[in-house]
Amino acid sequence: MEIDVRVMHEDNSGNYSTYSIALYEAWSERADGLEFQRDLRDHTDPRAWTPPVFCTVNSRHDSVFGGILRATWYPYPSACSLLFTEEAVKSLGLSERELTLNIHLPQAEIDVVQPGLRRIFSFGDERSLPRLEGFE
Repeated sequence: MEIDVRVMHEDNSGNYSTYSIALYEAWSERADGLEFQRDLRDHTDPRAWTPPVFCTVNSRHDSVFGGILRATWYPYPSACSLLFTEEAVKSLGLSERELTLNIHLPQAEIDVVQPGLRRIFSFGDERSLPRLEGFE
């Protein structure tokens, strides 16, 4: 399964105590894409997400905490391959466990997406984190 990403939005404001990267085909009600989020609060904060882990949200606002086993970044052409758990596939309504996000964005935005995804996918309980490849 593939999504051609042509629109990116980063929310680094901290207004909702989260950091997020949204990657979509286009900005529209029917656009395919995903948003990845992580809590910015310290694990000791009683308002922090429990368990502390990242979240993935689809365009229908279905969500799953954790649920990614592996994330692989390919620099040329830019793409990110994600291997989801069976639970995440069901929760997000995906047709396959592996999803490739083909990144068709200007280089300045790609330079935000790659470290942003690394920041999100490296947050949380180590047992719930995906194996990261190519994110050095």
